[in-house]
Amino acid sequence: MRANLPLKTILNRAFLNRNGKRNMAAFDLAKQCADSLNFAHEQGLPQKEASICVVTPPGWKAPPKFPRGRIVRWMEDGSRVRYLPALNVLAWLTAHGMVAVQSHKS
Repeated sequence: MRANLPLKTILNRAFLNRNGKRNMAAFDLAKQCADSLNFAHEQGLPQKEASICVVTPPGWKAPPKFPRGRIVRWMEDGSRVRYLPALNVLAWLTAHGMVAVQSHKS
């Protein structure tokens, strides 16, 4: 059952391709979120406008409390292209102990 799996396992299974190879790990997802947030800051956009684009496999169900985004496109193979809010995804990853976020001054 899905409820008995650790969150890291759920997230890793969420981003598997058809061959069973991982497309994206939690670190990669966090880096994509940070890059999106940094770009929004550099362009003078509000942080809530920063988003990431993720392709989820057919039948993927979001882990508990995973940020909801917009489904932009349904692919022929059943996968979906989603826009997810970068700040919410980064906060979710941090809250579940998958990544540690640090700030630095430049």
